[in-house]
Amino acid sequence: MAGSPFHFRENECLELFDITHLPGITKETARRCYALRVQGDSMIPFHKDEDILIVEKDSRKNIRHGDTVVCHHLEGSCVRCFDLTNSIPKLRPLKLDRYHEAEPVFELTKIDKVVFVIFS
Repeated sequence: MAGSPFHFRENECLELFDITHLPGITKETARRCYALRVQGDSMIPFHKDEDILIVEKDSRKNIRHGDTVVCHHLEGSCVRCFDLTNSIPKLRPLKLDRYHEAEPVFELTKIDKVVFVIFS
């Protein structure tokens, strides 16, 4: 389920994998990015089964309103939408029926930006 925290190992909704074999991925990109493959339909309409999310590590300073991000908490990581409405940073689930359930972004929250999507 996309709303549940995941750990960087294969689970029911996301799979972490090596990106060095993908066309156009340089060694520099591979050092600063990782990839997640969507499994299932829990992130529709934003992402569907087999989409690949290329995520830049430690990219919080580059995040803007509306960006898809991976936020990391002690209990695990989640894919969210970054919301900066009224200049108050929030993280929203990528499920339309839960989009209203925003969580605050704290100064110490580690966030990585999805910088590219390879659609299946």
